Amino acid sequence: MSAERFQSIARQTLLRFVLCAGGLALLVFLVSDGLTYTEGSAFFSWESLGYLLSTFVLVGGILTLSIGKWMLESARRVQALQRAVVHFSDQHRVSLEFVRALVEARAARRDEITVVADILERMADNMERHENLRVREEAKQHLWSRVFDSSLDAIAISARDRRLLTVNEAFHRITGYGEEEVLGNEMLSSTVSIPNETPLTQIWAAVETNGYWSGELLDKRKDGTLYPRWLSLSVVRDASHQVTNYIAVFKDITEQKESEARFIYQANHDRLTGLPNRHLLQDRLSRAIRLAERNQNRLAVLFLDLDNFKWVNDSLGHATGDQLLISVSQRLQAGVRASDTVARLGGDEFVVLLQQPTGHQELAIIAEKLIKVIEQPIVLGGYDFHTTTSIGISIYPEDGTDSDILLKHADTAMYVAKASGKSGFRFFDLEMNRQAVARVEVERDLRRAIQEQEFELYFQPKFCLATERLCGLEALIRWQHPRRGLIQPDDFIPVAEETALIIPLGEWVIRAVCRQVVSWKDQDVPYHHRVAINLSLLQVESDAFVDTVERILEETGAPPQLIEFELTESMVLRNPGRSAKVLQRLRRLGIHLALDDFGTGYSSLSHLRQLPLDAIKIDRSFIQNIPNSGEDNQIVRMIVALGKSAQMIVIAEGVETTLQKDCLSHLGCDFLQGFLFSRPIPRQELELLLLRDNEKKACPPCIGCHQTLSELVELK
Repeated sequence: MSAERFQSIARQTLLRFVLCAGGLALLVFLVSDGLTYTEGSAFFSWESLGYLLSTFVLVGGILTLSIGKWMLESARRVQALQRAVVHFSDQHRVSLEFVRALVEARAARRDEITVVADILERMADNMERHENLRVREEAKQHLWSRVFDSSLDAIAISARDRRLLTVNEAFHRITGYGEEEVLGNEMLSSTVSIPNETPLTQIWAAVETNGYWSGELLDKRKDGTLYPRWLSLSVVRDASHQVTNYIAVFKDITEQKESEARFIYQANHDRLTGLPNRHLLQDRLSRAIRLAERNQNRLAVLFLDLDNFKWVNDSLGHATGDQLLISVSQRLQAGVRASDTVARLGGDEFVVLLQQPTGHQELAIIAEKLIKVIEQPIVLGGYDFHTTTSIGISIYPEDGTDSDILLKHADTAMYVAKASGKSGFRFFDLEMNRQAVARVEVERDLRRAIQEQEFELYFQPKFCLATERLCGLEALIRWQHPRRGLIQPDDFIPVAEETALIIPLGEWVIRAVCRQVVSWKDQDVPYHHRVAINLSLLQVESDAFVDTVERILEETGAPPQLIEFELTESMVLRNPGRSAKVLQRLRRLGIHLALDDFGTGYSSLSHLRQLPLDAIKIDRSFIQNIPNSGEDNQIVRMIVALGKSAQMIVIAEGVETTLQKDCLSHLGCDFLQGFLFSRPIPRQELELLLLRDNEKKACPPCIGCHQTLSELVELK
């Protein structure tokens, strides 16, 4: 405050003081004079005037002392306020409220000092509140910074153009990217697109519309590994609702997903064996039925129950029983395809779900295979333990179109199998079950027969048309079953072909024929013609076949010139190049070769010339109708001409009538074979036939006899 302003205030105060002192003195005088006034005395006199002056001086002195002291204190207060206002004005701008309050105080003639003091007090309070707010805001910002940096969830903030502005430490820990590596990159740029998942365009659209989106996405780390993350994406807007920032908060949920997967696995799998349980089997079976219905395929349910499992638990203990169940489950899994399902329903019950079986025969083979796999010894408690199983089979859609029905029917068939002696299987359909069981029984007995050598040779002679004498034999196998008696080849050869048992069975035939030829030679039996042996496709395709033949010839000492192999057209034409090589090797051993069932395939003269063949056999289907069928006559004539042009012997099989014989003789066939001359006969009857044939008068040898005799002479 300036000196002039202070003097002005002092003058105004002094004037007011004089007026107040005079008024007060007059008041005192009037009061005192009224108290002393008597009637008849004058109201004003010199005495009164003196008294008035003395009162004025006395009161004025008292007031002067009081007012002076007050003015000094007021001056000090004004100077303090002046310094406070100056300091306040230096630190802060004087607010409009401050000026307005001063104006209002002057208009109301209030004491400016008091007004200023009140205003300053209020402003100080406001300043304290603002300071507290500022401190709290700074603390809040510091806390947010600490939360941002120490958060376990990754946080990324971008500008309105979705370019990253900052990321926290968790972002680096989860993704492997540092802040300097991702600043300026587009938010969510590392997200991996997955089919059938929400695309990023829809995610951003949801954020723009709703202000928020959350969900699971697949992301890629810096090292290229993929991981699932749960992302929360939100938008920040200003007062005018314009986008200012985007905030992404996410966490790695790999452990959570693995935990969920473990929970789902435990809920759907057997704890002991790890196989699918009943719940998962029902689900897979229902899906398989829907798929089979859509694709019009079959599927099969095999219901397995271990035989005498209760005895294992009761005798050896539950721990041993558990080990048995684990071993069985492992064997079942190894015995089926990866696309099939092996499940455990509980106890000792298992189910195998087979996709797209070809038919009952394939299912029978699989069931027998599983039975044999389970029958293998299992080491339990240091001992070899043998167990068996009974299997029931149901097929979709023949035996049911519902999962429960298929399981029920398979279970029913299993009990039938168990009641029939255990260690077997049954189809739910009785007729198919009979056929399948019969086929499996043939295979089982055939394996045993090969080991026990329950077979014997029969021979069917071939006769020469020119000499009407026996000029060759065809060896045919018969099975002397211990219970069923003599079994014809048609009843077991197809099974041997399907199961590859034809290879050991064929080896037995070759060895038996070679031994028989040597035996006749040692016994001076009058026989010096070739013996034909039928081969199968599996034998010809086997890499070890020719080596096996050579070994048998060396072991038995049989002359290879007396051995003839018969192959069908279909076998030769399946792989002509390989067949030609195999036949060439056999021919170099000295073995003769004949093409059986000729005319049923598509052989041509060019094919025949590429193969080292010695003879062709006309299929019996062309012989049956001659001479009544002109077409068959023409076919036989052409085959004979084809064989003659290739310098091969032509043999007609299936000759049953004299009329057929005469017609074939007219057409130029060399050898005939059939019931007209002889049925297949055992060795003893054949030897008698050879003796009778040898007693006939000598006659000029035919082409077959000539070749054989010449080769025997060379052999000697």
